[in-house]
Amino acid sequence: MRKILGALCLCVGVLLTAAGAENLLLAPKPQNPLANWKQNDKIHVEAKDGRLFITIDGPEVTGKRVYIKPEWKYLLLSMRMRPTGVVRGEQSWQNGRLAMRFHNKKDEPVGPWPEVFGFEGTREFEFCRRLYEIPEGAAYLSLAPANFGKAGKIEFADMELTALTTLENFDKDATVPDGTTRERLWDLSDAWKISTPTRESICLNGLWNFYPITTAEEAKKLPADKSGWGYFKVPGIWPGMGSGWTQAGDSSKIYRSEIASPDFNPTEMNSAWYRRTFEVPADWKDRRIELEITMLQTSAQIFIDGKPVGELFYPGGRFDLTGKVAPGGKYELAILVSAKKDGLTGSTFMAPDRLISVDAKVNNRGITGDVFLIGESKGATITDTHVITSFRKKRITFDTGITRAAPGRYYLEADIRDGNKIVKSFRSDVFDIPAGGKPFRTSFSADWIAPKLWDTDTPENLYTADLRLKSADGKLVDVLYPQEFGFREFWIDGRNFVLNGVPIHLRSLCSSAMLDLAAPASTT
Repeated sequence: MRKILGALCLCVGVLLTAAGAENLLLAPKPQNPLANWKQNDKIHVEAKDGRLFITIDGPEVTGKRVYIKPEWKYLLLSMRMRPTGVVRGEQSWQNGRLAMRFHNKKDEPVGPWPEVFGFEGTREFEFCRRLYEIPEGAAYLSLAPANFGKAGKIEFADMELTALTTLENFDKDATVPDGTTRERLWDLSDAWKISTPTRESICLNGLWNFYPITTAEEAKKLPADKSGWGYFKVPGIWPGMGSGWTQAGDSSKIYRSEIASPDFNPTEMNSAWYRRTFEVPADWKDRRIELEITMLQTSAQIFIDGKPVGELFYPGGRFDLTGKVAPGGKYELAILVSAKKDGLTGSTFMAPDRLISVDAKVNNRGITGDVFLIGESKGATITDTHVITSFRKKRITFDTGITRAAPGRYYLEADIRDGNKIVKSFRSDVFDIPAGGKPFRTSFSADWIAPKLWDTDTPENLYTADLRLKSADGKLVDVLYPQEFGFREFWIDGRNFVLNGVPIHLRSLCSSAMLDLAAPASTT
């Protein structure tokens, strides 16, 4: 297997190299930086801003020797490549590529063939970065930008080759996959959000910094910058965590510089760090601030600015950040996720009288649900409402949960909207919430049947309920997020299934593959 410490090839235009280092592709004499580079009517070579640019139009090759100093241990190559109409020859290597080989003082090859970049056809510029370990006995490196194909043009831009004596202070972090910056990637100004007069929820989904844990030491503290951070999407299932061709998460990709860990195998990963920054809206004063992970497999330790603040466990939930963050402040959120079954067992149905225990599987590992930053009332808060509709009774019911309410008298209001138009409004009787601060549940009903019924043939017939909690004197206490629902009722009448008074026929399909395919489908 060819020995290579790392590679990264992405469609971005930003180059990262050793700061202030000499570009070994250019001659040290400023008056002739292109010395020793072959040029002709097919080969154009140019130096600009300390970098090398080469265009080869048609089958041709140019080259240069880079002589190696004894103290050098590594060579870092970075460039952009663009093929245009490159037609490959009969052999796989006959394309547009940067050929390379290390030699000793006797001009004999040493070390394995270096892994090189090569392209054919037509594509946009691709950013290519690779770190090579200098083999023992190497005296020089032969480089040959070439078009070994039958036709076409290959362009090498922003070429830079620098020498490193150590990797101790080397930046091993991956670049942002879309070529922007972390600040832009995590800017919440265009994040999905929903709000009412008393609460707001901001989605933190997207690409997060990601650091797979391969040693026990890496789990003890938050890894430093430049130590090998990559990127992975939230929500997302870690790759290779299932079995067979239906492996959950196989359509997910970990963006990581292989310089950080060339032999990384995601199927062996049980723990990983997630990291991103967020800014608490300045108008969240006097609000309870929470972090919500809607699905977590299986446990998470939460850190704010590098300090541990708490834990969450499967299947996820909310974690109170009030007092740990403040409105208007910017913070770094890090989450150490561990996905281990740790002796968990499940049950398998074998027959009506046979239910056996088996080892539990944790196929869908990682932060597999949506993540939200939530700001809501510190006082009485509506937790949820279940809109229950009855076609037979021509009645609507709002079964509603309330938490953190001070003892007192309250009532609920509900507006039903069809689009932006209010079609019906309801109000409950005044009810008492006792002292003790325990979660409270109440419901109220009213006679009403929607003009448009939900049906399997008219799934677009939906309404929105806007629910408000008020104190007995009419003061607004909380407003729940809009709740979408369809007015319908399903029941069983003898041997018939009935939907809104009309018998319907259901067909079942028994397939164990449906469960296996659910997780991969969720990642697309």
